[in-house]
Amino acid sequence: MKAKLAAFDEYLAATSKDGRAQMAATMRRLEVRIGVVIGAAKLDHDRHPGATSLANDVAELTRNERSQFRRMADHPEIVEQVIADSADSNPPSRRVGRRCSSRPDSPTS
Repeated sequence: MKAKLAAFDEYLAATSKDGRAQMAATMRRLEVRIGVVIGAAKLDHDRHPGATSLANDVAELTRNERSQFRRMADHPEIVEQVIADSADSNPPSRRVGRRCSSRPDSPTS
């Protein structure tokens, strides 16, 4: 799904500026949803001592993407504000995750 949305975004960027903000907003909302679905990173010490999180075992997502999506899921109001402030000439980027991590009440991912 992520790859398909990225392909649409690339197509829009190459052919038109109209609709880029809407496509990027859809991508950001999907990333928030992914962060909700994968949940917090948890260790499975019973299965393998020193093992990484089962929630980290998500295909096609890098460790940084998972962390960023979790932060975005923790602060959907920031994501929506960035989307509301965006335009086709300045679509909402994933940098919104950085804004989420700069919040003092942001949990560590």
